[in-house]
Amino acid sequence: MSLAGERDALSKGGLFAQGPTLVGVSGSRFSQPMVDAWLTGVPAGGGGGGGGGVPLRVLWLSLVERAALSWVQTSIRLSMRLSVPPERHGSFMCHFGDSVVARQQMRMANRFLGYVCLVDGEGVVRWHVHAAEPPTPEAVAGLQGLLRARYGSRRAEDVKGLGLSR
Repeated sequence: MSLAGERDALSKGGLFAQGPTLVGVSGSRFSQPMVDAWLTGVPAGGGGGGGGGVPLRVLWLSLVERAALSWVQTSIRLSMRLSVPPERHGSFMCHFGDSVVARQQMRMANRFLGYVCLVDGEGVVRWHVHAAEPPTPEAVAGLQGLLRARYGSRRAEDVKGLGLSR
């Protein structure tokens, strides 16, 4: 569920159906600057969307385990709404409960690192980085170039399901 109250699944028929999505997950407060730098830096590059005109969705994801009781989820979500800027509420998703499968799909072995993945419209992870430190401007520019090379300035409906590799 997003902080704006929207429900959607982390699947090719759900959140990823709109085309390429840059997903960031912070395992701890120490890695949050890394995730924020990728998720705000890549779409800003070149203006006009992700990586210079590429239709790119940006998604902050919080994986909250062991919070099965609905009253705990509600209080956690309310706390997040207060700490996350309001303009990000629609792109900040919370997943409560077992996240083993999601962590495996995004290759998240270390819970203390930040993870950023580029997921295509079919729900396949096409690019992945994990670290504790924010990226260099050269690293961000590299991903922007990769996005432009693969997706160009095509419309979102034209890039659904396309991967970065053949």
